[in-house]
Amino acid sequence: MGIIRRQFYGYRQDSIDTYVTTEFAALWFLPLWPVASYKVVKDEPTNLGDQLGSNEKTGKIPIQWGQALEGWLFSLAIVGGLVFIVGFMYFATKFGWEE
Repeated sequence: MGIIRRQFYGYRQDSIDTYVTTEFAALWFLPLWPVASYKVVKDEPTNLGDQLGSNEKTGKIPIQWGQALEGWLFSLAIVGGLVFIVGFMYFATKFGWEE
């Protein structure tokens, strides 16, 4: 598992048998930049979660910037939460808020 890799984020269902997903260049699991978007057509129902299965056909489409924004907001939430926790721990030890 590499530090920088490609990963799918986003899932927008167009109809019962099709959905759109966006592939990102990601740092571990945090999406950095959208690489491509794909329209996926399911040939028959599969129970694979969000993974692309062997019974699905994909077609490249223009990047879906709405899904890119969702990926960036996810990254911002994770990084913001970590900054808040570290900052709170720092101020708790600096000002003696511990009990």
